[in-house]
Amino acid sequence: MNHVIVLAGGEGRRLEPQARARYGYARPKQYCDFGDGVTLLDRTLARARRLVTPDRIVVVTTAGHREEADECLARWPGVRRLEQPRNRDTLPGLALPILSILDRDPSARVVVLPSDHSIADEHGFTQCLARIVATLSDYPFDLLLLGAQVETPEDGYGWILPSHCAGRWPGVAGFREKPPAEELPHLISRGALANTFVMAGDAWSFAQVILRHAPTWFSSILSALHDSERLRQVYDALPSVNFSEGLHAARADLRVVPMPAVGWSDVGTPERLQRSMRSYVEQAEVA
Repeated sequence: MNHVIVLAGGEGRRLEPQARARYGYARPKQYCDFGDGVTLLDRTLARARRLVTPDRIVVVTTAGHREEADECLARWPGVRRLEQPRNRDTLPGLALPILSILDRDPSARVVVLPSDHSIADEHGFTQCLARIVATLSDYPFDLLLLGAQVETPEDGYGWILPSHCAGRWPGVAGFREKPPAEELPHLISRGALANTFVMAGDAWSFAQVILRHAPTWFSSILSALHDSERLRQVYDALPSVNFSEGLHAARADLRVVPMPAVGWSDVGTPERLQRSMRSYVEQAEVA
């Protein structure tokens, strides 16, 4: 059965000035209201709700932002919440819900959605995800990672370098995390795609990647799934680990799926959000 993991545990401080102006203190961007009364997390949960029922949505938060999470999740009854004792980057933030889901549903298939994205064409994005999930049986041991085609080079993004391999979707030759601006035209000319961190795959496939990449985190979280105090100790003791960094070296089975033009943006600034929405509207008018 399918589950959706919504990652909402990051710090997301690039919107700090706007957050301070609106709320009086810095909020992670996923909890910010951009002026219409709806947060990025609300939008992501609406995306997840188009794919699965609320009881199959797992939202990953952190204890340091419990107040903001409480405020938002009160609007979404029925979703499951997993609170990390602190933010330890993306691998622990993914390992905790993956192992928790497997504990309840060993045959689970999972879609991972970051909570800090803007999507102009929600319908098109949902259709794209549905098509990817429908192809998972063709790739039982692979993770499918969405890559965005960005016409104008954007700094602050991570990038995926596709490789050539058999099958419908190319493999992943490597990642470049937030390269300098002068490197971006070269990356794009090589076919690099912006790393959306939107992924789909069998939960066991995710678990195997995590086990290969960070066995200590894997075993430690597994031992602490039902013990909140033990989990706190694990998060205090172990270092932060980024999921994308080192995956190729770990021989993870990854395939990159080019995303259609849906007006995607990793929202780092209000200007990027507005530019993303405006770009999609202009494309729709031309079509």
